[in-house]
Amino acid sequence: MVEFILARSLTPEVLERSPRVTDFACGSGIFLVESFRRIVRYQVRKQNGKRLSRSQLRKIVRDQIAGIDINEEAVRVSAFSLYLAFLHYQEPREINEQRQLPNLKWAKRAHTNGEQHFDVLLRREAKIIGKGKKERTVFFTDRALGWIKRYLESRTDDYPALFVCRNGRTRLKRDDLWRYFERHRRLVGINKKVTPHILRHTAATQLLFNGCPIGHIKEILGHERLETTCRYYLGLDRRAAKAAHQKYLRYDVQAAAGEPA
Repeated sequence: MVEFILARSLTPEVLERSPRVTDFACGSGIFLVESFRRIVRYQVRKQNGKRLSRSQLRKIVRDQIAGIDINEEAVRVSAFSLYLAFLHYQEPREINEQRQLPNLKWAKRAHTNGEQHFDVLLRREAKIIGKGKKERTVFFTDRALGWIKRYLESRTDDYPALFVCRNGRTRLKRDDLWRYFERHRRLVGINKKVTPHILRHTAATQLLFNGCPIGHIKEILGHERLETTCRYYLGLDRRAAKAAHQKYLRYDVQAAAGEPA
């Protein structure tokens, strides 16, 4: 099945554009490994059969191979499979001289060598640059990963960005998202302002109503200070406040001790 899909997707015309292959359910890594092999074979043919250098192989892994999976063990297996494929195209002498393999699993670049660290395999999270140019962690639910996979399967372009405009040639920008929300607001007849940021508030409020600790909500939202999260979200659940009022506002000493009032 993998060969069938790749034979129709990674054609010579597509490979000429150096596409970035992303598998959002990388599992054992077979799809990524076979994609890597196809890219290598194509580059070898372009060089009239000359073997690719170690730096060329590393560039392919770094720039053209990416994967994500909800299972941590699957990420490790995919990384190991790519290591084997990476070593397959090297001579024993090269392997012996440069024994360090690239780090394929995601981690903060600030703590790694940029030439050594390749962000090609993700778990259920990713780093983004948010408001104020601050680095934040975004977490993916199983449902979100499922929809992302369906979205990628529906795309026919080879643009490297995760989210693209309809033409498939440009990255989706902030203004594009605003226009989408504005269009649907008008279609359903909502008079109030509707923005992408409302989804952020909705998610945070739902976490709070479902009993998520405020400290976890702080991390999910990417707030630097707990006070910021408390200012926006503590006290929102009036249902819980009413129940707490009934449960804890007791003046009888015995009732306060847990005995019937």
